[in-house]
Amino acid sequence: MGGVTLLKLPARIPNLNNHAERRVRSVEEEVRSGVIQAGESAIRKVFNEYDTHYH
Repeated sequence: MGGVTLLKLPARIPNLNNHAERRVRSVEEEVRSGVIQAGESAIRKVFNEYDTHYH
């Protein structure tokens, strides 16, 4: 599926959605501000940098 691994997560993990939403919001803000281009490789790079920085 396009190089993306899908994981089935247990139900009722209250904090998981918050982390996902914040991650997506961070990338959207960087795209809108012009820091990165909206191409797939650039977005993957930002996600990797975000994961490295926050985890």
